[in-house]
Amino acid sequence: MLSNPCASCHPSCLTCNGSSESQCITCRSGRFSYEGKCLNSCPDGYYGDKKRQECMACPTGCATCSNNGFCLTCKGNWMKNKKNRCIASGSENCDECKWISMF
Repeated sequence: MLSNPCASCHPSCLTCNGSSESQCITCRSGRFSYEGKCLNSCPDGYYGDKKRQECMACPTGCATCSNNGFCLTCKGNWMKNKKNRCIASGSENCDECKWISMF
């Protein structure tokens, strides 16, 4: 509970549960929610979903991705396949690799 319920939110927040930058509940227009903060752009590995105003995780293996989750670059030990998806290095001949559990 806030000690001062009338305390104002951080300028990047629309609603909050405290005045600190990391206490945002919702963000002002044009900003994206990430770990309680409202950012102008999302960090690597995330993309900004404009409708939800949230940073969403890129697909597995992507280092950076576009606003629709399309991989732009792959992580170090990943590469793009024929379908422009990031796959683990060494599986480049697979269209869709299936992992078999031995357990």
